[in-house]
Amino acid sequence: MNQHPTAAQRYTDGLIEALRTRDPAVFADFLVNSGRGTPEFSKDPRRLEEAMHRFTVTFPELREFHEESRFWLAEHASSPMR
Repeated sequence: MNQHPTAAQRYTDGLIEALRTRDPAVFADFLVNSGRGTPEFSKDPRRLEEAMHRFTVTFPELREFHEESRFWLAEHASSPMR
């Protein structure tokens, strides 16, 4: 295990940790605090939840949530998953 993770690895680890909570508010806080999201974005619950589910399905570390997120996206996403 790398004892000195890169900034990109720390961001990815934090993102996975935030997504694992399944809480859009935690996800929004992470994005804003990491400089990757805006407070305006975090105030749009629909876009925030969609982004959370889209990110979730991209990480193998979150495979236990993939089915739930795919279902949510199929029902609610603004554009279909590819």
